[in-house]
Amino acid sequence: MKKLVGVIVCLVPLTAYAQQTYTNEDLRKFSVPGAYTNQDLKKMRPLPVVGKAGPSAGVTVEAVDSRPYQMRLDLLLEQRLIVQAQLDWTNQEIERAYSFYDKGSDGYPWPGYLSKTRGFVQYLQMQLAVVDTRIANVEEEAFRAGAILENR
Repeated sequence: MKKLVGVIVCLVPLTAYAQQTYTNEDLRKFSVPGAYTNQDLKKMRPLPVVGKAGPSAGVTVEAVDSRPYQMRLDLLLEQRLIVQAQLDWTNQEIERAYSFYDKGSDGYPWPGYLSKTRGFVQYLQMQLAVVDTRIANVEEEAFRAGAILENR
């Protein structure tokens, strides 16, 4: 049985390399709507590149102070870390309460611990969602202002 599993594991990478690839010659055999050949692409005129124009020589670019945005982002990231740690600790206590081996201080499990902490867990999850939204708002404001933020 182990040999069979070993052979299958060795043959799995071969299936990744054995996939069918198509060339321009294959396109003549069947019709694919919207498919272009290399010859079709060479006949087409080049398209202009669409994107943000760089600053011209006569225009001065105003430097945006990113410190206020960075301070707000750092505080929100620290707040998120605290709420996540609190949620992780609460979930760990819930697992410990329902563990067969890890009992309470008096040797008995804590009955109903999950139902007693359900509201608190939901509150922490809601706080995480709010902090995540506030982080996204600060990042968006900084992007609109042209400030560059560091993700620490």
